Amino acid sequence: MSENTLTVEKRAVFGRAVKHLRAEGLVPGIVYGSKKEPVPFQTAATPLEKLLGRVQNQLFDLVIEGEAPRKVLVQEVQRHPVRRYLLHVDLQQVDLTEKREAEVPLVIVGSSPLAESNLYYLNHQLTEVMVRCLPTDIPSRIEVDVSKLEEPEATVVVGDLTIPENVELITARDELVASLSIVRTMEEETAEEEIEEEVVEAGDVEVIKKGKAEEEEEE
Repeated sequence: MSENTLTVEKRAVFGRAVKHLRAEGLVPGIVYGSKKEPVPFQTAATPLEKLLGRVQNQLFDLVIEGEAPRKVLVQEVQRHPVRRYLLHVDLQQVDLTEKREAEVPLVIVGSSPLAESNLYYLNHQLTEVMVRCLPTDIPSRIEVDVSKLEEPEATVVVGDLTIPENVELITARDELVASLSIVRTMEEETAEEEIEEEVVEAGDVEVIKKGKAEEEEEE
């Protein structure tokens, strides 16, 4: 059996009663899709947590009480807002012949010479892109090569990414993925703040003088 296989039991407990399942270390869930009736299930929390850490947006096998494995994707994961333990998981059985949309994480690779010099720091503006493809072709990740950021004005946009041929990119190609910003010293930030304060004060004086001049004209 594959490492990415989740074996579960059909669930007969619903509503508020599911809190008793969680107390026993079980997580309630449901699987639906592919023109089949939804099936509520329950499974141990620990193996489910480990599986979720591996599969992300990837297909895995769901086995319900000895039935044939179903190819599924994680649709939604609900966690406790404070303690972060699993409350519920929704899985979707997919048709392997039907294309679908999916979010794919972007992973920084390489290093920018300017960022390495400590004169600039790297901005990672976009962390995922939307694609459309067959479920079996969904990439686990797409790499962002920042070694090309050799000039201060250089950027990486979505159109610069290497996308597999069988994957359609949905995210706009001109959307910014990574760029550089100059590292400013404390002295530079302080000096700029002082200049801004002087400008504000000068502006206040000008308004006051203008007000007096208008009063004199009125007299």
